[in-house]
Amino acid sequence: MNTISNCPVCQSPDLHPYLEVRDLFLTNETFVIRICPNCGCGITDPRPTAEEIARYYQSRSYISHSASSKGLLNKLYLIARNYTLWKKYNLIRTQSRQSPGTILDIGCGSGDFLGYFQKRKWETLGIEPDEPTRQAAMRNYPLHIGGSELFTQIPTRSHHVITLWHSLEHIAGLHETFAQVKRILRPDGVLFIAVPNYTSRDAAFYGPYWAAWDVPRHLVHFTPQTMDRLVRQYGLKIQCSLPMKLDAYYISMLSERYQHGRVNYLRAIRNGWRSNRYARSHENTFSSLIYVIKPENA
Repeated sequence: MNTISNCPVCQSPDLHPYLEVRDLFLTNETFVIRICPNCGCGITDPRPTAEEIARYYQSRSYISHSASSKGLLNKLYLIARNYTLWKKYNLIRTQSRQSPGTILDIGCGSGDFLGYFQKRKWETLGIEPDEPTRQAAMRNYPLHIGGSELFTQIPTRSHHVITLWHSLEHIAGLHETFAQVKRILRPDGVLFIAVPNYTSRDAAFYGPYWAAWDVPRHLVHFTPQTMDRLVRQYGLKIQCSLPMKLDAYYISMLSERYQHGRVNYLRAIRNGWRSNRYARSHENTFSSLIYVIKPENA
């Protein structure tokens, strides 16, 4: 394990203990969320090393790497995913003004997102660090997906669109990743990043049981201010942020299981609805946000 001494976004050494959170998904180990008051970034401390992190993903229940439909929660997730694929496609086509174009998905998981675009004649490329997940995705779809080493091999200014759907929070090397993203993105390109938002009402309600802490798989925890601070360091600018309203319901369902040992679906739906209602009158406090990002001079 590595102890974190500086903020990964702004490098400030002033990190304040915020919350103790257990890995309720897999190991029951306890980690501390530390907050940087300078930029709002949250950090999981200690952080697994590159050699240690793989064991925290070794479960068939880890839905982002799986197409399993076993269990009601997984079924609900897959139904929602099919709907959001359509929404993402229309969002990307509108914002990028490309149809088709070139798209790179970082942390592409099971490959469903890229497969959806490939069927619509986009030129697709994926990066997925986990080899079993990568191989499974390529068995399901005729995709080109590489490991992290593929990053440096992608031509400069080659992609209209780059996406990170709930993957940036898993990445230890934020600045290395953004340096490559800026290099690969075309001057007229668009970057889409979706991450949980720990300033949401459901995060406050569930506290240490909030499923989107997901320690230690989530290494970094974002706010809109943190994301703005990060992207500006690379000559990028957030054009807009959009809510992922279904996330409030799904995260509330998982959080119910963590807190009470089972899912009270009615209570989870109520809490998800309340979180979204609160966010409508409190800017940028949805459970998860999609950031639409472009070069500053675009």
